[in-house]
Amino acid sequence: MNNKINNEEMFYDELSHRFVLTPKAVLNNLGENLEMRLNKKRANNEENVAQNILNQISYEIYNYIYAHTRYEDFIERVIRKDEQARKVIKDAMLQQVAYTLVNGSIYLYGGVDIRKGIKMDNFYDRAIAPLAKMILNKTIDKLGVPLTYTGQYTILNMYCEAEDD
Repeated sequence: MNNKINNEEMFYDELSHRFVLTPKAVLNNLGENLEMRLNKKRANNEENVAQNILNQISYEIYNYIYAHTRYEDFIERVIRKDEQARKVIKDAMLQQVAYTLVNGSIYLYGGVDIRKGIKMDNFYDRAIAPLAKMILNKTIDKLGVPLTYTGQYTILNMYCEAEDD
């Protein structure tokens, strides 16, 4: 584990190229004990239940970012290498956890109004927490744009140097 980017609150998953929160991050920042809260069915391993939810949250936030860019690899590298970008992703994921604890994971819903028998308009627009969207729209100083920037980058080599971490 690389101590520069991994800590007790967030770790980098090398296979998925995403940061994922730990249950301790949720406890420290939101005051919610996920292992206790999510173990309603008395799962054999409480930590796996919480970590699976946090992995899903990470997936939702990263895919929201990916929906705004053609440069997924570049954005992944920025988040991995830039401390400010890591704070943005962490804060956005924490807001998504808080939102999900209140609303459930909207991505898991069908988006159909059963009474009317029609698909709800803009259903998935509500899947990401409004505060998470605001956080992701903060400008990253070294980029000069947010992680959700939809335009074209003129210089991509700032973060594309040989890996030093």
